[in-house]
Amino acid sequence: MSISSKTMKEFVVRAADVLPGKWVVVGGSVLHLLDSGVRQTEDIDLVGPPESGQSETLKLMDLAESFGLPIEAINQAAAFFLFKIPGWETKLISVHQGRLGEFFRPNVELYFELKLARHTEADIEDCLSYLDYTVTHAETFDLEKLELICNHKLKSPKEAQSLQRILAGIDKYK
Repeated sequence: MSISSKTMKEFVVRAADVLPGKWVVVGGSVLHLLDSGVRQTEDIDLVGPPESGQSETLKLMDLAESFGLPIEAINQAAAFFLFKIPGWETKLISVHQGRLGEFFRPNVELYFELKLARHTEADIEDCLSYLDYTVTHAETFDLEKLELICNHKLKSPKEAQSLQRILAGIDKYK
């Protein structure tokens, strides 16, 4: 089942009313939340507060079920990568404050750090789409920092083509 922008937005609004703490939407889900999704996504990539536990996970599953989504549609695996990035908490943009919780998205630099760890074709397309969104909406970002992230994450010879492609996308904003 594909998750639409409308479903993504409604999910975040309802989740912020039942889940306490700060939550981060990551991956392709961010693009759907911003109406910038150029590809289909089958899951909602979501990172809960470091102290969240089984109770919050069960609430997430109940919420997914109430939307008619399979419980597997909630993907919390990105927490493994997010929590390893120093200062990730300072690289968030609020998208919705609810009764109990607040939902955030990564800024473009953090998004690149997370997505380029895998550097699939879809990840590169997502990064370029998010960069376009960032520029179109006049959000501040550091082009040099993006280039450093790309050069650090895409450094092997087999990644050279991906690196050139994403750097070309960055160059158009210089």
